[in-house]
Amino acid sequence: MAQFHMFSSPSIAAAAHFLDVVWNGKAPGDEALLAALDGLLAAYHGAPDAGPSDTDLEAPHCGGPALYQEVAARLD
Repeated sequence: MAQFHMFSSPSIAAAAHFLDVVWNGKAPGDEALLAALDGLLAAYHGAPDAGPSDTDLEAPHCGGPALYQEVAARLD
């Protein structure tokens, strides 16, 4: 799993775990995906409210259709 040292929180840890389940190792089954997604939702629910960032960051640019096809092939 990826290590996050800056701004570590339960939400970041849950997101890293979800991405690890989706992309690393053997393709996950429904039970593993549901457990990882449930953990992500639980962490988000417990996250404190926050305002917008003070930085001017842009969202990453990744191709939607290509990413969809890659995820579909991985989870097929």
